Amino acid sequence: MPGEHMLWNLVALYGPQSQDAANLFDRGLYELHSKGQLQRLIEPYGQAAAAGVEPSSASWGGAHAQYAVAWDTNDGRLIKVADSGAKTKSKHTKAAALYTEDQATKGALAYYQNCAMCHAPLLDGQSAGYSGPALKGSEFADPSYDFHLSDIFNFVAKLMPAATPGSLTHEQDVEIMAFILKQNGYPAGSKELVYEEAEKSKVPIRYYGK
Repeated sequence: MPGEHMLWNLVALYGPQSQDAANLFDRGLYELHSKGQLQRLIEPYGQAAAAGVEPSSASWGGAHAQYAVAWDTNDGRLIKVADSGAKTKSKHTKAAALYTEDQATKGALAYYQNCAMCHAPLLDGQSAGYSGPALKGSEFADPSYDFHLSDIFNFVAKLMPAATPGSLTHEQDVEIMAFILKQNGYPAGSKELVYEEAEKSKVPIRYYGK
């Protein structure tokens, strides 16, 4: 699939330390299959195999990129399956204030201590030569992926850090999420982001930077 953050790595997905990721991947496949969308997803690869052509991200045109899958290529973790052919708005006029400045400040420290070694100090991930995907920018928050705050937060809080998933405190999880929101252009507000609310939030994730 096009995009450096969409590289596929299924080799280690079913390792003993990745059972949660494997279950998430299985649910993603089941959802695609139940909606009759799985065949459309894999058809281009079957055509390439029949023709003796090795698929690559560079060789697929936009017509084949009907679905987007975001991965952590170091651990083969599925984040979200989305229909990139859906009509979405690329611009949003106003970002919601979802966290406080104090949370984002503390989140910066927690991010550098626990996340930067895979996702890069500037959150640009693989584009900077790191193993993890980017956590900010127009590709990370492309409207076609239809990510919501809960999608990203639950991934961060329950499947990260990669070596010790779910090992951070609820407070650290929320603060890191606040820092990620700030880096994607969301403004600070007077109301703190709360763990239980973040788990369920349907606020769209978009990039409001330049």
